[in-house]
Amino acid sequence: PAPGFSQNKTLKAVPAVNNGTGFFLNYSMPGLYFPQAYSMMAAALLTRDYHVAFVTYPQCERSWQIVTASSEAECLDPAPGKVEVYEPPSTCGNTPPAVCNTGKTVEYLYNVTFACNPEHNKEWSNISLYQAKCHISGGPEDLAYLIV
Repeated sequence: PAPGFSQNKTLKAVPAVNNGTGFFLNYSMPGLYFPQAYSMMAAALLTRDYHVAFVTYPQCERSWQIVTASSEAECLDPAPGKVEVYEPPSTCGNTPPAVCNTGKTVEYLYNVTFACNPEHNKEWSNISLYQAKCHISGGPEDLAYLIV
């Protein structure tokens, strides 16, 4: 089926998969409209055609099993030390979708790259993440918000 609200339109797409990596559909193709989830649900509610935008409980349950894999914490809320950081393919000579592994984790970036110190105060003066982490301007309620 073609993206959008029409149920009768189809789209011929050729997958770009090589050795198990790639994509089935290029979502950045000009001229295609991919409605947001809420617009699909609102349209389904208005037309009383629910099967287009809503899944059954068994479908939802199976999706949840797939997404959570061995544990919810592993897939939906992994520890920062387990989340690897990648760079775009062009930064290391790869071609998409082969990203470039930096060898760093989110935890490393937070604790080392964006560590609060005088040198980083200058280097990261225009980076909102660093400013929020290291230069809290409010009271204790702001501190509680930043602790993760």
